[in-house]
Amino acid sequence: MEYVILDKEGFNDFIIILRRYINLKKVIYFIDKALAEEFSNKQQAFFNKLHHSHSEQQGDGGCCGESELNNKIFIPKENMNNLEKVLLEIYERFYYEDNVLKLVSYLNEKYKSITTKAKRDGMTMAVDDERDFLHNLLKEGVNFYLCSKLRNKLREFEESVSSQPMLLANPGGVDKDHRENLLNKLPSNLIFDLLKYSVVKIDKNLYDDINEYELYNEFKYLYLEGRFESLSLDYLNCYSFKFHKDFFKSTKFANIDKLSRQLNYLPYELNMKFSLQIKD
Repeated sequence: MEYVILDKEGFNDFIIILRRYINLKKVIYFIDKALAEEFSNKQQAFFNKLHHSHSEQQGDGGCCGESELNNKIFIPKENMNNLEKVLLEIYERFYYEDNVLKLVSYLNEKYKSITTKAKRDGMTMAVDDERDFLHNLLKEGVNFYLCSKLRNKLREFEESVSSQPMLLANPGGVDKDHRENLLNKLPSNLIFDLLKYSVVKIDKNLYDDINEYELYNEFKYLYLEGRFESLSLDYLNCYSFKFHKDFFKSTKFANIDKLSRQLNYLPYELNMKFSLQIKD
């Protein structure tokens, strides 16, 4: 492979080429198929809203090409879930020169690894074959690189939240106007059992605004997507699915999102009623 030094104009031309290979839906798809589809639908909806007046003037339906939907972000930040916000942070800095150089180094390592193995196996590439190879390397490599950065950022975010021991669930920090509703979910008659046995079973619906049937179907969908991990607990068939409470914000998993936010207030209620020191 020949190396070239790009001037400012050449670098900008390279950015234009690079932009064509970015597929943000694919980046999310590598992590979560359902959220990738949700991202795509939101992208189209907000693109239509943004270009509604222009579309009327032009007489079209407001639908943009698939590549444009996938290499730009049209969703407003306030309508993003946690994953989309992290992706936006990466995307906004992606075209900085230092980041592009890191990407090129990553792709160069992939190129050398594949071509070295091919030569070792006695394979050669014609000019047209190398052109196709570079095209496919960019097509897959750029999005794998973005996905790896997204995974790392999500992991860093989760670790930063879970590793701060002083983040106590202080009831005083809950909005006073909603405190009575948010911090009064546990039935008082079960508090004795909780103190005595350290565990309690609640046979009533604590959250009236959550549809249990739809909640079940949402979790079932995620289970069929392979999001749950099996746990070996003797004779029990148990499955685990870990996610941040904001992970499903502004997605079609509305009941899981509601449940996550409601459960988030249980440590605050326990601290208020038992004077405990539980982390949020």
